[in-house]
Amino acid sequence: SVEKRIGERVELKQDENTRAVLFKSPVPNYDDYNFSSYVWGEKPSLPITGSKGCVRKCTFCDVPGQFGKFKIRTGNDIANEMILLADRHGIRKFEFTDSLVNGSLKAFRDWMMIVADYNDKQPADKKISWFGQYITRPQKDVPSDIYNLMFRSGVVNLVIGTESGSDKVLESMQKKMKVQDIYDELKMFEKHKIQTQFLMFS
Repeated sequence: SVEKRIGERVELKQDENTRAVLFKSPVPNYDDYNFSSYVWGEKPSLPITGSKGCVRKCTFCDVPGQFGKFKIRTGNDIANEMILLADRHGIRKFEFTDSLVNGSLKAFRDWMMIVADYNDKQPADKKISWFGQYITRPQKDVPSDIYNLMFRSGVVNLVIGTESGSDKVLESMQKKMKVQDIYDELKMFEKHKIQTQFLMFS
């Protein structure tokens, strides 16, 4: 990626010809939390934000209006927060608050590599898991190791804005994907035991 320094900020040229502002986030302090009061599902989870905004401009969506230019953290920054909080609090499930976890494929791949290596060395009850929102891309644009990294890094669910089963509607929405891309990715999810949920417009 191409870097350009602007004052204290760094702009990175990201995939899909977008430019994203790189930001750092302090690690939250949960020392005074009663985690049993914040349980969704079977176990408590901790929120984490790896990016703000979106790399796409779907015609129906208000995310660009809410967040402006797409902003990301480095993969190293994200992974370090997850591991530090998991070891500090013993809570190893993370909910990404991002509009999409894979807006920057580089940052996505970078933090998953670190967390996957961490998980490989842990017993089953110490492994990190995570879930979040995700966008489908054509397979030619997806690194071949991404699905295995998702599995090893502990993904438990991906929420995908599929929206429609019509290529014409997807094109009108400017989704930058086709129905076949969804089927192709479903095959990869099935192969790597990755659970998904689809968001659809009726």
